[in-house]
Amino acid sequence: MELVVPFKNYEDAMATLDNGGRFYNLFNHADDQIISQAEVGKAAGVFIGKQQGILFLELATSELSESARKDIFSKFDQELQHNYTQYKPVQLLPSEVGSKGTLGASIIIEGIPQLVDAKTVFKGYNIILVVNTLIPVPIAESYDVYEIKDANTGDTFIIANSKEKKKLPEQKVKVGGILTELNDSKEKFLEVNYYVVEDK
Repeated sequence: MELVVPFKNYEDAMATLDNGGRFYNLFNHADDQIISQAEVGKAAGVFIGKQQGILFLELATSELSESARKDIFSKFDQELQHNYTQYKPVQLLPSEVGSKGTLGASIIIEGIPQLVDAKTVFKGYNIILVVNTLIPVPIAESYDVYEIKDANTGDTFIIANSKEKKKLPEQKVKVGGILTELNDSKEKFLEVNYYVVEDK
């Protein structure tokens, strides 16, 4: 999970997104007025995650005017246009995610996260391969777990991020992630990839 600082204007966005990609992206060029998936991936800090790149893009452009967003989106190459259509995140209230969210979809929700005891929420196991042995590892040992509250209804939804990442601040945030399900309980949670700190 990474903090995203939204772009403030079109020029800032283009300077970051039209970056030429990584050194091995031979057909991408910086400042060519074309934004590719590889360039978004570089800005998002991902190597192969198309869905995560689109999630980053949506959060990073969230504070731009509608006309600036349209101008940026008009610079997408064909592959990025296709991926944006396929993976465009859905913005939902925390109370709506359980009923309206689709597993595997990118979701953005807002609220104030409160850290909860992961062991009370995640009781299942991940199976990891160590040398030639499968070892069950409690899911609760892998995630920091939060409840995020719907300001309108008071309903909460579970979000989680890897313990290897920084903890979410306990202030109003917009989080973006992929809707996931615990295999043993069928309970849905949002695995957070990026977050934006909302202005107070």
